[in-house]
Amino acid sequence: MTKDSDLRRKMQEDEAERDRVWDGADCENNGGHYDRLINDQQQRVGLAMILLTSGQSGPEVERALIATMLSDPLMPVTQALEDAAEGLVDLARFRMGATLPSGWTPFEPDPRPHPDHPEQEEDDDDV
Repeated sequence: MTKDSDLRRKMQEDEAERDRVWDGADCENNGGHYDRLINDQQQRVGLAMILLTSGQSGPEVERALIATMLSDPLMPVTQALEDAAEGLVDLARFRMGATLPSGWTPFEPDPRPHPDHPEQEEDDDDV
């Protein structure tokens, strides 16, 4: 046998042994990737809030957020990245209490009709 086949056989035996003793206890930790993505998003929203309160305009903040999303400086900026940055800026504005493009603010009742919850529409008559 050659060195390659010996190494391959040893790797397969090691993998079989790991599979044999695996009990699945580390399955709870598989969400770490998604936790990191949520944390990244929260940090970008926080950055957007700081930049907006310092007087930066929305497009300037979007460009800064896009720069944080690029894994390579030569990576092209796609429409998906631009949309994600715009959404993060909207979310930052929302958290700051600003009116969103839809006209809804977080501190006022939603002006849109509520077909699934007619009791919410009745509350508007009391005003």
